[in-house]
Amino acid sequence: MKERRRNDSVESTNSNAPAVALEEHDDKTKLSFWQKFRVRARAATLMMLGFMSIVWAGHMYVCILVMILQGLSFREVVNVRYREYKSQMDVQMPLFRTLQWLWYGLAMVFVYGDFIKVFSHTHESAAWLVPYTRHHGIVTFGLYCLIFMISVGTLQKNSVKYQVGQLSWTIVTLCIVVGQMKFVANNIFDGLFWFVFPVWLVINNDCWAYFWGILFGRRFIRQPFFSLSPKKTWEGFIGAFFFYYFRWLYHCAMVLSD
Repeated sequence: MKERRRNDSVESTNSNAPAVALEEHDDKTKLSFWQKFRVRARAATLMMLGFMSIVWAGHMYVCILVMILQGLSFREVVNVRYREYKSQMDVQMPLFRTLQWLWYGLAMVFVYGDFIKVFSHTHESAAWLVPYTRHHGIVTFGLYCLIFMISVGTLQKNSVKYQVGQLSWTIVTLCIVVGQMKFVANNIFDGLFWFVFPVWLVINNDCWAYFWGILFGRRFIRQPFFSLSPKKTWEGFIGAFFFYYFRWLYHCAMVLSD
């Protein structure tokens, strides 16, 4: 009888083990979710406070912030090809990283130098910059010729196609990171609203995408939304789009009705 009771207790313990393990797994999942949420909330709060402080500081500090973000974005994108280059040890490319950053510096000089030239002629407070911007065009063209000659001089006989591909990648990255931001400084000095408003739209959309993704992510559509970011879901994208789109339609209608 005692042995039978022991066997029954062991069997009941074994039968309850999966349920206990499942409950512990659910508790750990919930705990990890709330831990991640706290980390995201703290980071978002600090970033928002930092962003608001920079906007409060004034136009020049916002421009500096944009330039820093451009440098970080350029570094992130070109690192994709740099890792590929490091993995292919048989390909030798002299001054690979140096040329990338030289082209980036030239693009920044061209874009922001052009803005400073226009700004100094239209604002009396910046009139002292006029002598320095007088030869902006010829200086930029001279730097372009120099960097182009260096790029051609580093071409290797056995890897010309690969090197031209890397140069094309760098130029396309510059068009995305620097080229499309050519008039952002003008917009900032025309009014911080024209900088803060688009940024706020992006922040608002991302927050709602995260909210809808947490609530309904992969409950209706199992297919991944974006292969490079597997945690993003179709439910988050669709929910954010419709909520955000109709919300701003409502606000526009209210403004037009007034």
